[in-house]
Amino acid sequence: MLLASISHSCRRWIAAPLLLAAVALMPHASSAMDPTPPEGQREYVNSVSDYVVHMEAHIQRVVTIGTDMAEHFPEFKTVNQDLLRKYLSLHDETKTLNWEKPGSVARRLYKFYGKNVKAVSPELAAEFEATIKELNLRDKRISDKFLKENHLLLSDGKLTPEGLLFLRIEKDADQVDRVLCRVSTEEWNKFMEPASTSDWLKNEADKKIAAHYERPQLDENGKLMRHPDGQPILDRRFYEALTADGEFNLFRLRKLADCVRSGLRASEPIHAPHLTH
Repeated sequence: MLLASISHSCRRWIAAPLLLAAVALMPHASSAMDPTPPEGQREYVNSVSDYVVHMEAHIQRVVTIGTDMAEHFPEFKTVNQDLLRKYLSLHDETKTLNWEKPGSVARRLYKFYGKNVKAVSPELAAEFEATIKELNLRDKRISDKFLKENHLLLSDGKLTPEGLLFLRIEKDADQVDRVLCRVSTEEWNKFMEPASTSDWLKNEADKKIAAHYERPQLDENGKLMRHPDGQPILDRRFYEALTADGEFNLFRLRKLADCVRSGLRASEPIHAPHLTH
């Protein structure tokens, strides 16, 4: 088990970041699977603190994927990459702030971990919806504060062109990671549909960007191929090399857990060597 709080020194390894959309609804997820195992028997997340570790690892990958997008896609090359990295480091911060306290957003979200939220009772559905609403409001405050301080959100409430690119990159990177992270299936009790072939990303340019990372396998008719159990066939090798995430199943959670347990400063993020885009 992890300790009751995550030291900020551990964030040096995981480069912490904000979720503006209703992430938990995940409209690009396919039909529900069988119920996930009970707490203590899951492959990845078996406690609130495990859940926070999972969120911290997600945050790091959003920073990595988002900055990679800014470096390699022409529509993003005008952004200030140092400023973008700082912005992305605020992603999902509400899910990790004061998580150990009773009633924290993390604890309230963990209550629904591994559940098909569309199949819960009306009372639980209302509780879930209220939590997501609060999450989005808090995240927006964090985002707006940063954008205003850096002159990307104007006094009239309008985003500058660069501010709009920041939000677009964040959304694209978040969706790509939610699809490709191997923990997502356990978390949402669904197979995650590729952002590049679903309706979650409306902009065709964004779908092409997502496809660059998701590498969906298509048949001769351009239709998404699936495993016998219905799971989409994706080539995760580029994503896993980029995020140093190939052994997430056991390595990432345990390494972060060790960091939390010991209270020691963890090592710097692992950067992949040269990658061919």
